[in-house]
Amino acid sequence: MGKLADPVIERISKRDANSGDFAHLKIDVALKERVGRRPQLSFDLSEARGVARRALEIGYHRVLAFPTNAPGPISEDFIKLEDRAKSAIAALDGLIHHLCPDATTGPHLELSILTAQAGLQEGDPRALHERASHDGVILWEAREIAKRLEDAATRKDMRVRKGRKNDPKPKHREFAIPLAEMWVYLTGQTPGSNPDENKNPFLRFCAAGWIDVFGNATTSEKEPNFIGALQALKFDSEEVEKLKARGPDWL
Repeated sequence: MGKLADPVIERISKRDANSGDFAHLKIDVALKERVGRRPQLSFDLSEARGVARRALEIGYHRVLAFPTNAPGPISEDFIKLEDRAKSAIAALDGLIHHLCPDATTGPHLELSILTAQAGLQEGDPRALHERASHDGVILWEAREIAKRLEDAATRKDMRVRKGRKNDPKPKHREFAIPLAEMWVYLTGQTPGSNPDENKNPFLRFCAAGWIDVFGNATTSEKEPNFIGALQALKFDSEEVEKLKARGPDWL
């Protein structure tokens, strides 16, 4: 038996039979507001609609997962990742230093790697040198990857802790995170910090997206309010540049 269709996902991804584009949602009005106005879309409206639909889908699943994705375990997971990344860095530093104390790049490890395996490998000497050079690059890159993971875990743990302080609407925060990443990708700008919805288009976008996904029945407010989520939506310069260049990881 096939997997049951999710009516929310179907509504988000529904196509208009007449135009072939996505069927109209409230977020489309919020996106159209950005045409010719700051912050402007860096993509055409049709492509932006596709990215926005994906962000809504991710936000929807984050909200559904929230009860089982408790705040404590999330923070603990980042702490564990940071600790294990640090251990990996220390181990790789020790190995690299043992192979070549003066190495500053991966290829510098070639001769040491080749020497360590001398007499145990068969094949063309040139090919063995190339393999050793390639292994040195991979070993060096593994150390850089471990460092990036350590840095990311530190930043994300700080964001989780900061975002949960005095946060009365954690599900709104979970929903807004992928929308904020989408916003940076589509406009090249971080979400505004102004708590006035009339002056902050990102807050209007979040409210429209929430209604598109969950409707008004999930809140006692006339319109869902995402002001409390803003403090969890801070991006450092490195994150902003990555989102602008490559988009969110979930895209």
